[in-house]
Amino acid sequence: MPRFGLLFSRLYLKCVELDWSILIAVVIAHYMISYIGFNLVGETNLLHDGVFPYYYFTTVSTVGYGDISPVTDGGRLFFVVFVLPGGLTVFTVVLGKAVGKFSEYFRKKANGMGDFSQIEDAIVIVGYHPQRTKKMIAEIKASANSQDTTIVLMSLKDVPRDTDWRFVKAESLSNLDDLKRAAIEQAQQVIVYADTDDQTLTSVLAVRSLNKSAHLVCYFTDAEKADLLSNTCDAEIIVSSSVELVARELTDPGSNTVLSDLMSARSGISTFSLNIEDHSSQLNRQSLTQYIAETFGATLISVKSGSNGNYVYDPRNNDRINVGDIIFYISEKRISSDEIDWKACQHGTV
Repeated sequence: MPRFGLLFSRLYLKCVELDWSILIAVVIAHYMISYIGFNLVGETNLLHDGVFPYYYFTTVSTVGYGDISPVTDGGRLFFVVFVLPGGLTVFTVVLGKAVGKFSEYFRKKANGMGDFSQIEDAIVIVGYHPQRTKKMIAEIKASANSQDTTIVLMSLKDVPRDTDWRFVKAESLSNLDDLKRAAIEQAQQVIVYADTDDQTLTSVLAVRSLNKSAHLVCYFTDAEKADLLSNTCDAEIIVSSSVELVARELTDPGSNTVLSDLMSARSGISTFSLNIEDHSSQLNRQSLTQYIAETFGATLISVKSGSNGNYVYDPRNNDRINVGDIIFYISEKRISSDEIDWKACQHGTV
C-alpha cells in the first residue's frame, strides 16, 4: 500500500508539473479515442488510406484546411464535444511548454547559466574587467587565425551581452563545474586574468587539473606570486611591467609607444610567432631572416629553441632552426606556414 501511495504521488506530481511523459501519453490517448470514436459513428471517409493522421493534426493545430470533415451527424457531434476542445487544449499546452523550454534555455545562456562544455577548441577567458577584457577580446579577434574561434568568458559578475563571446557566470573562478561549463576541458587556449593574484593562482591550478594541453596564459601583478606558480605549473606567466615602462619612457622617450604598437594586432604592424613544423627542418637563421624580409617585408627578431626554451635575439647568430622551435617576427600581418617556401630558407639557397 505505501508503495502504491508513492507511485500515485509521483504520478500526481508529473501531472501538476505537466511532465513531457504525461503530455505525450495524453496526446496518444486523445488521438486513439478520436480514431475509435469516429470509427464507431461510421466516419469511414476520415479513416481510410491513412487520412486520419493528416486530418487530426491539421484540425487540433487549428490549421484546418477544410478539405476533409465529418459527414454524419454523429461524427459532427463527436467532433464538437470531444475532438475539437480536447485537441485544442492538448495542442495549446504542448506548444506552451515547448516555447517555455526554449525560452528557459536561451534565458539561462543569457544569464550565464548555459553549458558550453561541448564546444571544442575554444578560447576561454577566466575573469572579467569591463575595459581591459574588451580590449583583450578585440586583440584576439584582430588576430588572423582567431576570426572563427569561439570565445567563452567566465566571470563572477554579470557582463554585458555581446556577440563576441559566450558567457558563464561562476560561483568561483576555480570551481571545477563552472570551468567545465565554460568549455575548459576541450579549450585550445586559456587566459586567466582575475581580480587578484590569489584568484589567478587558484584558477590556473584548477584549469590545469581539467586541461593539461591547452596553451595557458595568466597575469600577475606580484612577481613573488608568479614565482610560486612558475615552479609548479606549465603556463605562460605575464607579470605587470608598468614600472619598467614608466622608467624606459623617461630615459628613451617614445619607447612605450613603440612597444604598444608591436604588441597590438590592430596597430598596422605587430609581433607574431610561428611554430616550425616537420617539413621545415634544418633552416638557417640568416637565410630565413633574408627570405621573410624580401618576401613579406617582415623582420625576424627572435628564435625560441624548443630543446632548451632559450630565446635568441642576436641576428648574427647562425645556429640552425629546428623542428619544434618558434620564430618571432614583426610584420603587417600574420604569415602562415603554407605561405613560406621552406626550401628557399635553407642554408645557401637565398
